[in-house]
Amino acid sequence: MDNLYNIYIHNLAKNNIDKLFLNSDCEKMKTVFVEMFTHAEKELRIFAGNMCNETTSSQEYINAISDFIERKGKLRILLNNYDEDKIKKSDLFRRIAYYQSCGYDIILKRTDDKPFVRLNNSEINVHVSIGDKKSYRLEFDTENRRAMCNMSNHAKANEFADFFDKCFDEEYAEVIDLGALFNMKEQ
Repeated sequence: MDNLYNIYIHNLAKNNIDKLFLNSDCEKMKTVFVEMFTHAEKELRIFAGNMCNETTSSQEYINAISDFIERKGKLRILLNNYDEDKIKKSDLFRRIAYYQSCGYDIILKRTDDKPFVRLNNSEINVHVSIGDKKSYRLEFDTENRRAMCNMSNHAKANEFADFFDKCFDEEYAEVIDLGALFNMKEQ
C-alpha cells in the first residue's frame, strides 16, 4: 500500500497536478517531504515544532533536503518548539549547519508563535511547509502527523508562504546560530 502512495505522490509532484490529498502518518509524511524537496527549485519554507523526529532523522529526508540545498535552493526554517539539546543531537541539523558554514542560503529561526486554524469552534495548532510557493503540507494533527497537502496549488501555497514570511520576519523571531551550536565556522 505504501508503495502505491509513494507512486501517487510522485506523479502528483512530477506532473504538477493540483489535487488536495491527505497525509496520515510518519512514513507518508516522509514521502510528501521528499517529493516536495525533490521538485522544489528555488525555496523551501518549513514552520515546525523542532524537526527532531523519526521522519526528519531518516536518511531519505536528510538526503532530499541536502540535494535541494546543493541545487542552490533557499531554505528558511522556523521552529516553535525549539529544543537545543535535541538539535545538537540531530544529524539533520548537523548537516544543515555544515551547509550554512559553506555559505548556502539557509536561515533558521525560533519563535513562540503557535499558528492555528479554527475548526468546529476549536483552535487546532498547525505546522506548514511550502515549496516554491507551489506545493504545501499543512499539518493539522502535530502528534499523529496528519496533514492536508497539495503538490501544485499556487494560490494556497502563496497564502501559506505569506503567512510564514510574516512570522519569520517578526522582530521577536530569533536567529539560531547553528555554526556556534556545532562549532563550525563559515568557510
